[in-house]
Amino acid sequence: AQCRSIAMDVLKGLEFMHHRGILHRDLKPANVLLFGLDMPAKLCNFGIARFADRDAQTMTMTGTPAYLAPEVG
Repeated sequence: AQCRSIAMDVLKGLEFMHHRGILHRDLKPANVLLFGLDMPAKLCNFGIARFADRDAQTMTMTGTPAYLAPEVG
């Protein structure tokens, strides 16, 4: 149940960002902050985030290699 709660918090954070046109681009466990069992998990490290409406042709492979999608690597 705790893992599900953390996953839902992360998904809600991503949904919030995506509705505003922001892509995180480096989602991994190290970029999820946990403050306690009664607090929601928070996303952090937006250093390589970008706006989704930018030209897709200029997008480069960015992120932590071990966590990149298979089609990117």
